[in-house]
Amino acid sequence: MDNKEILNKKHIHFIGICGISMSSLALLLVNNNIKITGSDIQYNQIVKDLRTKKIKVTIGHCENNIEKDCDLVVYT
Repeated sequence: MDNKEILNKKHIHFIGICGISMSSLALLLVNNNIKITGSDIQYNQIVKDLRTKKIKVTIGHCENNIEKDCDLVVYT
């Protein structure tokens, strides 16, 4: 998948969003007007930071965390 394809997505969900790489990608994409959601296993400062950018972060990994309108799921 190339950059153009990614930027055409409307909603991307990140599993493991609080890693330094994943959170950086999430912030880059949310600044390009893409809806971003994500999940991680523990609450920390990165969760707080992402939530201030209107990124919905769920604690714990569960299939139900991925919303129906999601175009792409990213995981490490």
